[in-house]
Amino acid sequence: MQGDQENQWKHASVSLPYLRNQQFRILMQGISTGGQQENIAVDDISFNTGVCPLGSCSFEADMCSYSNVFTGDDFDWQRGSGGSSSRTLGPSTDHTRHTSAGHYMYLETSGANLTAGQKAWLVSETLPSPINPTGGCLTFYYHLYGVGIGTLNVYTRSASTHNLTLIWSLSGNQGNVWNYGRAPILTKNSYEIIIEGVYGGNTTGDIAIDDISLSSYRCFSIIQPTTTPRVLTSTLTYPPTSIDCDFESDICNWQQDTSDQFNWEVQAGRTLTGTGPTADHTYSTLRGHFAYINSSHDSANSSARLISPALTIGPQGVCFKFWYYMYGSSINRLTLLAQSNGKSQALWTRSGTRGPQWRYSQVHIRTNGSTVFILEGLPGVGAHGDIALDDISVNVDHCPAEVICDFENDECGYTQAYDDNFDWVMKTATASVIVSAPSTDHTFGTSLGHYMYTISRLPPGSFARLDSPFLEATSGSCLQFWYNMHGYNLQGATVGTLNVYTRSDGALSNAIFTRTGEQGAEWEIAQATLRSTVPFKVTFEGVVGNGFFNAICIDDITVQPGACPGEGNCDFEENLCTWKNTAVGDNFDWLQGQNQPLAGFSGTVVDHTLNTVYGVYMYTDSSPPRQTGDKAWLVSPSFDNSTARCLSLWYMMATRGAINIKVIRFDQWFSHKCCKHKSGGN
Repeated sequence: MQGDQENQWKHASVSLPYLRNQQFRILMQGISTGGQQENIAVDDISFNTGVCPLGSCSFEADMCSYSNVFTGDDFDWQRGSGGSSSRTLGPSTDHTRHTSAGHYMYLETSGANLTAGQKAWLVSETLPSPINPTGGCLTFYYHLYGVGIGTLNVYTRSASTHNLTLIWSLSGNQGNVWNYGRAPILTKNSYEIIIEGVYGGNTTGDIAIDDISLSSYRCFSIIQPTTTPRVLTSTLTYPPTSIDCDFESDICNWQQDTSDQFNWEVQAGRTLTGTGPTADHTYSTLRGHFAYINSSHDSANSSARLISPALTIGPQGVCFKFWYYMYGSSINRLTLLAQSNGKSQALWTRSGTRGPQWRYSQVHIRTNGSTVFILEGLPGVGAHGDIALDDISVNVDHCPAEVICDFENDECGYTQAYDDNFDWVMKTATASVIVSAPSTDHTFGTSLGHYMYTISRLPPGSFARLDSPFLEATSGSCLQFWYNMHGYNLQGATVGTLNVYTRSDGALSNAIFTRTGEQGAEWEIAQATLRSTVPFKVTFEGVVGNGFFNAICIDDITVQPGACPGEGNCDFEENLCTWKNTAVGDNFDWLQGQNQPLAGFSGTVVDHTLNTVYGVYMYTDSSPPRQTGDKAWLVSPSFDNSTARCLSLWYMMATRGAINIKVIRFDQWFSHKCCKHKSGGN
């Protein structure tokens, strides 16, 4: 897509080409033309197996594959827009575009001489049975408002027997708003969708529908956004130390470094840039305080440093804990350093935007003697970006337990399996780096971080297995982890295979995740849904490829309640799911936006998922120093070549710029531009 697509969310779906015997990724490329009126936003990305599914419709151009029936009902659905018909209680705007020019389907009941209980049917074309064994999911938006509202029903009708199955129903006044509906498609055969409106006996009641979407995956819940993400830390309390600071009383015992270029500031409420926190972390209010720097202070090479009082660290070590916030297009880096015996060492670092949320981190430090901690913030180029700190604390000994296993303190209860050929190894701060393994872990992004890896001189096909502690039986939990598989290409040497299984009663399941061969030099994110009727373990298996110097690495493993969304699906409410900004190849990053005032759009932009100021979406920032031709890449996880897929997303575009969707063949990073829509396209 390119050019002005109006100040509204629009839907696009693209059938992705089938690449035989190739892994591939999707690259969402936003392109700058050097102006400030060219922001691009995307939301609610989803993938379905096969060609783009039938049964979806926004009713903007027409009724798609839906139609009124000639027999079997009593009156018809009509396609209209805000102000249509003689109704006074119908929606003034549609859901797709949120304007009076947008279209939807509604029931016209005035002047029709209807009696209560009469119905109107809107019927889809015949649809194939869901290819997923757990069924499909029908989603839509509905508007039920007024006195004497009847009933809105949704059925599936078997294409062979014509039997009706009620899958969703709602009656009565639901307010003058568009509401979200979701219904499971559980049939095993071809079927039709029937949307039935039942007249309630009063012409002042309104029923309307919009934005019907059909997915091949079962329905999963939308997670409502929160000001602070789920806290994964223990509820243990520790004695206070001289390091602790919540910034309610300025910077406590910390000091500004007099040799840096500018200072950290203490703030309550939103910063002037508009990219700072809306509230502090301690109290989650506008009156709570935090420390921050923003990118308008100085050049990108300047820094601001906070220095802690000296702390004597014993043989048990200490845990340094803090909350940080990094958001905006002009973010450089935040680093935690430890200074001891006149030497400084980076313990932890983060760079680039991390979304409009407070995030938690902790680091176990094992150095002995008197130690000073330094928190160093570096601004980016431009005036849009804030780095903030809050709730710094220290405790003696190990860090409190987390849901995440980052291998920083120990193996988190993971053990070597007995039914393999060799073992996984922990990469430690003092270990030499294997030639093909990453020099930094994923958790800290420094050489001091830890991760698990396999490397062996055993023959190809040999394997090492690592078992998790026992997990409780679950009908659906989401396993998420980071992995690195980057080969040392010497005389045809190849990276092996990473498999993930569940194990119960000693037996392995079929692989729930697998990757083979070169996956790039960066850490990649992966997820898989866990299901078991009995307690079980998760088993990571590294299989040797055709090379002695190629490592398979894993880090930062979490298990969260609820099944994972479909592979590549993301509404961006909490994070980027399995999408990421690439570290190389582009000029700037996609950002998470929340009620953001974007140049080229009227007012602030709210997301598509929730359509509220609390919803989150992804966008590109066109403000300086962007130049013509600059591009931002948002990259999907890698997909296998087992089937064709349909990519669906919602997008919004201002005056200029362009967004391209590319299929990237994984073996050669070959780019095939599969789809580019010009202004006015869909």
